[in-house]
Amino acid sequence: MSTKDILDCNIPREDAVNAQLTFLNGSDELEKRGREYLESRLEDIYTIVERNAWDRIDEIILGADHVEWEDGDEYDRIQFSWGGPSDELRIRGNKIEYVFLDWFVGVGFDVSNIDYVREFVDYFKELGVFEETTEV
Repeated sequence: MSTKDILDCNIPREDAVNAQLTFLNGSDELEKRGREYLESRLEDIYTIVERNAWDRIDEIILGADHVEWEDGDEYDRIQFSWGGPSDELRIRGNKIEYVFLDWFVGVGFDVSNIDYVREFVDYFKELGVFEETTEV
């Protein structure tokens, strides 16, 4: 989707600027790049939710699944891109975190309180895509 498809591009931009940092494993430049990617993803999500364009989800995501690591960490994931860089939403109970990864560094932002992101995640939950995870 392109920026011209956005209903009100100021809303995702403000949400990206105001998203609270959850972790930073890299430089301040990485945080800046992560926020830029976050803004772009929020524009896509906002457009789908506000236009009720659920048939366009495959244009912005690679997949949705449940992830379990050997160290016991687990979460539901909506993956937008893979490789270097990659980005995804990680869902643990009521917490929704946007994560931007670029090789061995990464940055995360709490997007739990953004209504259209919550509605986007709820769409996948209603489809039964995820397993139940522990509340955080």
